[in-house]
Amino acid sequence: MNTIIREQKIILTGQYNSIKTRIKQLDDFIDLSRICSFNDERKSLTFKTEKIHTEITGDKFTSLMFLFSNSHPLSVKAGPFLSEERSRSFWQRPFECKHINPPKKIKKAIKNRAGSTPEILSDCLLKGEYDSKFRLFFDCLESLPTNQYDDLKKLFQSKRGRTLRQSVLQSPGLQNLIEISQKPLRDSDWPKSCS
Repeated sequence: MNTIIREQKIILTGQYNSIKTRIKQLDDFIDLSRICSFNDERKSLTFKTEKIHTEITGDKFTSLMFLFSNSHPLSVKAGPFLSEERSRSFWQRPFECKHINPPKKIKKAIKNRAGSTPEILSDCLLKGEYDSKFRLFFDCLESLPTNQYDDLKKLFQSKRGRTLRQSVLQSPGLQNLIEISQKPLRDSDWPKSCS
């Protein structure tokens, strides 16, 4: 099943204790600490992250990807990308253009922001329930959510930390993007009605 919020596990090896301590003790990582867990035996960090890969693709569509550096912990907790309160106006933008026409329920959910808005929006984006020649994809280069992108430098310090970050976040993130871009388009049934 295609979902937006996913769990991911990374092995922190020799950096485990220092990264765990920073996440648990520094105020910069309080939001991340609420969506992650540690396994002392395996020296691993399991966290929630997000990506939106629509189920509807095919030759008649053009894929359009919004690429973020990494997601925000509050966004992951609330639902789809940029769904935390201070960023909620983001979702008005893609649907304001004349090339992407959402169903009425999406327009209403975005305009009258409610607790169910992230769920309605997620379902629409995953199923491609909008009238457009474009299929929208949302992904991150590095999957570990932090309040600011620079916070990743605070977690992965020193040369060993940078090497670890490269191997557990950056390289897999780049490989993910290569796989997405090379994925053959598949034909799926277009919804009979988008309203």
